[in-house]
Amino acid sequence: MNSLQDNGYVTALEVEDNQTVRAGNVLFRIDDRDYRAKQRLTATAAMLAGKGMDQAAAARAATSLLGKAVSGQATVIAFDSAFFAVALLFVFAAPMLVAIKIGLGRYAKAHATHTVA
Repeated sequence: MNSLQDNGYVTALEVEDNQTVRAGNVLFRIDDRDYRAKQRLTATAAMLAGKGMDQAAAARAATSLLGKAVSGQATVIAFDSAFFAVALLFVFAAPMLVAIKIGLGRYAKAHATHTVA
């Protein structure tokens, strides 16, 4: 039997109430991002220690490297969000502004025709 003891949030429930299950069926899925981050941190620290760095310094350096990677990912996500917001502006707001301008132009023309006549 394979087992892993770890804390995490259930991200998907793969069975329904009162459903019959068999050995080996997946019952639920747990968010493993924290676990994978800890594994990367441990592996990086071990690699640095293997290169001659003392354990404490290796752990600090690994934490710093992981922090820089996360910061870089956050920057990419922020850029993507800003780009998406600008894209939405052009997809929805710009055509609405053009339609409003056309409508106001027609209104002004019609109003000017009635005023002159």
